[in-house]
Amino acid sequence: MVADSRSLTVIFSLSEDLNRYFNEPHVFHVEYSQDISGVPEGILVIPFITNVLPIIWLKDAVLQVPKLDRVFYESIPDIKKGYADMSPMLTFKGRVEVSELEEHDVSPSE
Repeated sequence: MVADSRSLTVIFSLSEDLNRYFNEPHVFHVEYSQDISGVPEGILVIPFITNVLPIIWLKDAVLQVPKLDRVFYESIPDIKKGYADMSPMLTFKGRVEVSELEEHDVSPSE
């Protein structure tokens, strides 16, 4: 993951069976209108994760993440349930494995 003051780039790798669901190169890029240089890695990665989670679940795959915000991580089962409730004909099995959960005291800025 590479972040500067206004952009984030996540370069990711896939198992062979997931390659067909993602365009080459395997890069997620987003630009922001606000400075993100002070945002912790475990929070910066959330937009990427939310984009790939449905595919991870549907393909019963494992998403390995080096760092992730604990509050977001603990909300993943509820997000998964929301998808399952919207599409009961599908099976959502995959999971997220995190090497390090980060604690953040986030207060809204004015």
